[in-house]
Amino acid sequence: MLGLGLGTSRPQAVQWWPAAADFAADFIARRYRLGGNAIPAADAYAFSRTGKKWARRADGSWAEFDTNVPAITDLGLSIEPAGTNLATPGPSGAAVGTIGAGGSLPTGWVANGALATQIVSLGTLLGLPAVRLRISGTAASTFYEIGFTPSMMGIDASKPYAASIFAQCHTEVVPLVELRQGNSSDSFVAVNSLSPALSATARRSELNLTTQATTARGKLRLALNLTVGTSYLVEVTIACPQLETGAAPSSPLLAARSADEFDLHLPAGAHELDCVLDNGSSTSLSASETPYRLPTTIARPIRSIAAEPA
Repeated sequence: MLGLGLGTSRPQAVQWWPAAADFAADFIARRYRLGGNAIPAADAYAFSRTGKKWARRADGSWAEFDTNVPAITDLGLSIEPAGTNLATPGPSGAAVGTIGAGGSLPTGWVANGALATQIVSLGTLLGLPAVRLRISGTAASTFYEIGFTPSMMGIDASKPYAASIFAQCHTEVVPLVELRQGNSSDSFVAVNSLSPALSATARRSELNLTTQATTARGKLRLALNLTVGTSYLVEVTIACPQLETGAAPSSPLLAARSADEFDLHLPAGAHELDCVLDNGSSTSLSASETPYRLPTTIARPIRSIAAEPA
């Protein structure tokens, strides 16, 4: 009679890299291979960036990374070109209280209109430094705004711009966030609202546009259209209003961002790289040298890279 033998067995490790790859990087799991051997991160790549940077997590919040620290979250590796915020991001200079009676807006923000403006609190929104604003009173005019850019600053005509803001509205009355375009004499040219509209859900609202042919100036602002004699109460939390050149918003620019310089230590020879992005799509790159610098034109976080000899 045959007996049953009992014992322990070690489960086989799943090979996470393609068999033909002689270099592989899994940024989320922080594991790397070169020539068939596991290697530490320092042997897989070199990285530099002057200054700090923000990168998004899977839950929608944002994490800050220090100088010369690659921005790797649970979505993958984020690499971007240099960037400048033409708006004033705040909240530097803000103080709790009513504006004009002890409170102050972030440096560079300007309120126009007869309603009272109050900084309720300073905190965070999706991980970013934020201010909670209360706008209230009986309207003596039909308009109110908070400008996030120097009043009608110069912007170029017929050029792509991206505007964005992180916001959460706490009242039924919802303000607009928009980019007003004017000509060289500040006369009205066009106004574009960020979409989706602000809501009770904390999120980033965005606007991608090409400016009008006659545009010479612009202002990113929070605005209310009012009825004279009507009482208003608006409360909203705001983080990092942002206006930048380009076709889509980049990571939050609380300060000017330097370019990410991420160099892969590939084996010698030409290679084809398969980069898997955070949404499961792939992008292909060709490398003929090592180290190979990843281009900053990849718009989404990179989950993994596998390099095969070309």
